[in-house]
Amino acid sequence: MSAPTKNRKSISPGQIQQILGFVRNIIEELALGFAQVQRVINDPERVAEFKEAIKPLLVKFFARSVGDLALSLDPVDILEAWTQLWQKWDPKGIHNIVVPELPYDSEHIQREKDRGRGFIYLPSQLATVQALADLGKLFPKMQSWSVSGNDDAKKIKNTKDLSGWLSVEMALNMPNPDTTEAGLREIFSQQNAEGKTLNVYTVFGQFCREVLGQYPDIPGYVRLLSSSYDGFVLDADFDEDGYLIVIHNWYPDIHDSSLGGRSVAV
Repeated sequence: MSAPTKNRKSISPGQIQQILGFVRNIIEELALGFAQVQRVINDPERVAEFKEAIKPLLVKFFARSVGDLALSLDPVDILEAWTQLWQKWDPKGIHNIVVPELPYDSEHIQREKDRGRGFIYLPSQLATVQALADLGKLFPKMQSWSVSGNDDAKKIKNTKDLSGWLSVEMALNMPNPDTTEAGLREIFSQQNAEGKTLNVYTVFGQFCREVLGQYPDIPGYVRLLSSSYDGFVLDADFDEDGYLIVIHNWYPDIHDSSLGGRSVAV
């Protein structure tokens, strides 16, 4: 017994005409669209208008992040990154910060990277002890007595007001742990470097948050050999919310696994 055949729906001539008409309409629409595009292409004024209209979209689409620029080996990229960072941090231009060209080529930047270092920029007008209060205003999350401008903060001293392009350790975790002050000075001397000031450290902390995704030295403290209070070197760290902790009561010969130190090379 043969299997029953399924009823097949036949397409009427009228339906075929409807389908063909539908396809024809699509082709005509496409042809019209291409003709309109061609007219735009052949009209210089409309081409110029189109370019201006899409320029913001293209800039946004192809823009590189500050992090990509800051960690690049190209000195032009690094300059652009720090220009953008200071524009963000000082949007009203109160401190008139103009970031100069980085005076190193890609080979030098690579050598520093191989040593675990990178470049940050601190303008001279924010490098002094008096400018710590300005940094406190630019970065209010720090909330530290040391950047408050109060009487205690005014007792901080810098052995040198470090500024300009500075090579620093890029590690988020505290470098040079379990060292004394004398041990740190010896390490830094061999690296042709010196201890950070509190000014440099505060800016480095903001850089880490912007570019590396978190504040440095959580947990642990780092000695800042170029800043002191009442004869004691400052020790500092950040918490995960950006609060800056600064103390000044550890003796020079104290060493501990939770105490390290950070340096700069000018």
